[in-house]
Amino acid sequence: MLLNTKSIIECDEYEEVIHNKEIEMIENEICKLPNYDCLVVFRYVDEYHKEKEQQTMSCQLHEFLSMMEYSDIKNGIDIKIGDNNILTITAYGQAYKVGEKWYTIEEEILIMPLDENNDFIDLSNTLKNINISNNLN
Repeated sequence: MLLNTKSIIECDEYEEVIHNKEIEMIENEICKLPNYDCLVVFRYVDEYHKEKEQQTMSCQLHEFLSMMEYSDIKNGIDIKIGDNNILTITAYGQAYKVGEKWYTIEEEILIMPLDENNDFIDLSNTLKNINISNNLN
């Protein structure tokens, strides 16, 4: 479930400004939650890179957007609730060509908050309740 109102890939210049405000608003709402330790998994989903080995790191929940610095974000990001209710940043990088077909580097950054027993904390219900449209003005 996309937390932004629209994917950055579909935005024009005006909508991109709104999209970036949405990212800030989502970050502000997440920073109201406890600052959990998080396991972070980087996985490529585009055609050429999807077989690359996944990388893992850790961060604090409130610094989840800093994980973008390890990815190609040339064409922006989306924030969503991904598979298994995991907070996911989708990073869209540069375009590349394989044969006659063009692709965009696409990487998912999975942010998995952990409790004191290192069990996954499902934040999806809290994140689904973020009301972006009421907070943009």
